[in-house]
Parts: sequence; C-alpha cells; structure tokens
Amino acid sequence: MSIPSNSHPTANTANTAEQSQLGKNSAYQTSYDSSLLFPIPRAEKRAEIGLSIVDGKAVNLPFFGMDIWNAYEVSWLNLRGKPQVAILTVMAPADSPNIVESKSFKLYLNSFNQPRSLVSTH
Repeated sequence: MSIPSNSHPTANTANTAEQSQLGKNSAYQTSYDSSLLFPIPRAEKRAEIGLSIVDGKAVNLPFFGMDIWNAYEVSWLNLRGKPQVAILTVMAPADSPNIVESKSFKLYLNSFNQPRSLVSTH
C-alpha cells in the first residue's frame, strides 16, 4: 500500500502526530473511508539525524528495509453480508516519503467492517 502525500486534507503542510487522532476519542466509521489514513512525512526526523533531504525525501539512506504492519484480525462483510476475517500484512519500503500514523491505520482497517465488499473468499 502506498500512502500518497496528498491523501489527507492537510497534505499541503507537514502532518505531525499531534495533529492525528492518536490519544483522542474517535468515532468508528460505518463505511469505507481512505481519508482516515494520516501520513506523516519522514523527512523532518531524518534531517534531525543528519541525513540529506532532496525534494522532501531522504537520499543515500545508510539503511534499508521495510516497515511491516501485521493486522491479526481484519474483517469485512462479503456481498451476501457474511462476516469474513483474515490476517493482513502490509509492507512499506523504509525509503518511502511518509509513514502512516498507527491509529489512523487501525481506523482505516475498521472502516472495512460494515460495508459489503467486492472481496471474494472461497
């Protein structure tokens, strides 16, 4: 999954964790909503540790790897309204320009719970 820098209404300014839903009461959505994803640019923190930043992205990183998110109970309704449950692993390259804030990712995944999905399971 790629989190584009323009996927949030405040994308024209740098998002911070303080602006996110983290630590705040949140209402669960009853329909799918990708705008729940809250990207936080990596560049500021990488600049703080002395990494070169070009066009908002660190270059020549001294490390490589992936951010790995495991969701052990992702659920949705199939087209017949029958609940489905699965395990989900999401991997994002460590050199991506943004990281998604964890609570926003949880709220996003929960937005799949109520609407009937086109996802077919056999």
